[in-house]
Amino acid sequence: MNSVAVVGGGITGLTAAFYLTRGGIPVTLYEKTDRVGGAIRSTLDQGFLAEDGPSQITETPEVAALVEDLQLEARRLYPSPEAKARFIVKHGQLMEVPASPLGLLGTKLFSGSAKLRLLAEPFIKRGDAASDESVADFVRRRLGRELLDYAVDPLISGIYAGDPSRLSLRCAFPKLRELEQTGGSLTAGALGLLFKGNNRGYHKDQQLAAAPKKKNARGRVLFSFDAGCRVLPDTLAGRLGSSIRLSTPITGIARTDRGWNVTVMAGDREETNSHSAVLLAAPAHELGSLANGARGSVSFAPLNEIIYPPIARVTLGFREDQFPAPIRGFGFLVPSKERFRILGTVFASCVYPGRAPQDCVNLSSYLGGLRNPGITARSSSELFAATLGDYRTLLGVKGEPVFASQTVIQRAIPQYTIGYERYRQWIADSELSAPGLFFAGNYRDGISVADSIGSGVKGAMRLAAFLNG
Repeated sequence: MNSVAVVGGGITGLTAAFYLTRGGIPVTLYEKTDRVGGAIRSTLDQGFLAEDGPSQITETPEVAALVEDLQLEARRLYPSPEAKARFIVKHGQLMEVPASPLGLLGTKLFSGSAKLRLLAEPFIKRGDAASDESVADFVRRRLGRELLDYAVDPLISGIYAGDPSRLSLRCAFPKLRELEQTGGSLTAGALGLLFKGNNRGYHKDQQLAAAPKKKNARGRVLFSFDAGCRVLPDTLAGRLGSSIRLSTPITGIARTDRGWNVTVMAGDREETNSHSAVLLAAPAHELGSLANGARGSVSFAPLNEIIYPPIARVTLGFREDQFPAPIRGFGFLVPSKERFRILGTVFASCVYPGRAPQDCVNLSSYLGGLRNPGITARSSSELFAATLGDYRTLLGVKGEPVFASQTVIQRAIPQYTIGYERYRQWIADSELSAPGLFFAGNYRDGISVADSIGSGVKGAMRLAAFLNG
């Protein structure tokens, strides 16, 4: 058997390659850049840890098993108990989010009329099961406009950097749709799901001996590592060793009588390598431009249609005495109605240790997304100035930061827009028409790091089943 090709060295491809290798299947992983990890990048500078991509991971059973398989339990960090408070900006001020759906009744974040509207939710008629309703329309219909503006809109910015009026409820929050269709209470159930984020389930229909077994994890909690999220892809890369080929972009894929040929750029020349199967784990927008000679006229062009808005990540460090009051809690989200530049901010040094020097504060913010896609045209100095300006208004910070770091991801998070189900159907049809070709990634199985890891596990399962079938 030839090795299998895994295209893409992000967390999905690394996870899939790791479990395939553990199952005795030889792997060649092709990554077009000079590093693995994709959007996950952690850098330590002057005692400040900057996460240019995700800053934490949801501990699903698949994730917990991967951490154990890599023997990383001792390096795992959970959020400080003192960082539970989360805030939403309203009228230019930080207002604490209630800790539970029932807590909505006592919060000042929402008006009395919004709370009364919420009490009427159980009597709202369920929507058309066949429709592809937007998240905004669903929330407006079930919970009212104010809950949309000051709960769901900022949450969608925090998760997707997206627009709730464009996101498909069916694809982005399938459990909310299921809850309505089965007659569940959205007051207790749906808001709980929304405040916890995208709580997607995982398929259990296939098994791979080398894949992680599901464990009774301690709920869906967040965690990171002592040196940041990069610990996970770096450790996976260390296990895979010479199976990884960096700076090797794919230029074409073709099906043959004996499997698949993958053409790559190796330095300044093209080379073609034979593989028994291929798992495509690169971002959809990169796959869309691939030349493909697969039988059955498979074309990757439809994947070019998936929207990936840009995101800027700005990390600023300050002395504690630059703030009028101690920074506490997890961070804050900004509704689009508030007209700030920041989408949301994590109080990184409050959440995890080792994120800032002693007596200093590490604040990490996101800008851009669908709310401001022109962010990529801004200079570094403009990004810093915009972020600092919002901090001065919202947090009262004085003086200049003692540390600054920023990065811009031109195409960041795939948007599960209205009609997105057609892309998932296209992927399923493509796998059927081109045996030995598989897809995995955040454009298929959910956008979080945990979802991407789960997608890598499932992709490895499907590929192994094909080879063993």
